[in-house]
Amino acid sequence: MTNKTFILDLVPGEQLERYIVREGVSKFRTKQILEWVYKKKSDSFSQFSNLPADFRKHLEENYCLRSFTLKDKKSSKIDATVRYSFNTPDGFEVITVFLPHENRNSICLSSQIGCPIKCSFCASGKVPFKRNLTRGEILEQILQVEKDSGAVVDSILFMGMGEPLLNYDNVVSAIKSMVDPEQFGYGRRNIVLSSAGFVPQIMKLSDEKVAVRLALSLHAPDDQVREKIITGKIPYFVEDILQAGLEYGRKTKSKITIEYVLIDGVNNTQADAAA
Repeated sequence: MTNKTFILDLVPGEQLERYIVREGVSKFRTKQILEWVYKKKSDSFSQFSNLPADFRKHLEENYCLRSFTLKDKKSSKIDATVRYSFNTPDGFEVITVFLPHENRNSICLSSQIGCPIKCSFCASGKVPFKRNLTRGEILEQILQVEKDSGAVVDSILFMGMGEPLLNYDNVVSAIKSMVDPEQFGYGRRNIVLSSAGFVPQIMKLSDEKVAVRLALSLHAPDDQVREKIITGKIPYFVEDILQAGLEYGRKTKSKITIEYVLIDGVNNTQADAAA
């Protein structure tokens, strides 16, 4: 992949067209490329059969369709869940979890390498934050899992490693590709974004017209208890996070989920329930 442009990182539309036109190729080729990349989910330019051979060769020499290599995968002994570990070209590890079910196949995507939030109950919180994933790396997780499993992913969960709203631009760009009927074509209600509660980003997301479902990772009834559970700095009060979530639900006409992990002696008392 050295010195090659990762094609999934190019935003469909003006950015991809700009690259194509720069290569002296007609704009209408952009639509053909999008169909192979997103609809047919091809992982080799040699499969782009409706493109001229010399242009396919040029794409092969200058662009890449995948950036990850599969490091490891582990299947649960309890259910059919599969935990994938991918290596990035710069030597980091990306964790993706596939959740197959009789009626629906879900995927739990990572949005960052490491996590700055540091929830005490979460294994990802113990991994130091390194960097954000690109939009292409977020989308590639779907393609890699589908190719390896032979299954079709029906629903998307932004509940893997990282805080999605701290990688706002790349996550939103990836979501726009997911809901675009000319690309992945997922229904908006089949995408859930879980956040520890970054109020300005929640409000900004409500105006993006993607209207995905929002899950607030609270785990406490008040700020004092929450600080014991989530040790990373979140400069917003529980009340403000809840209000932002309710406003998001109102503007997008979607239901809000409150995530609450019970920790014995910390957030599971009668007083916590009453709050």
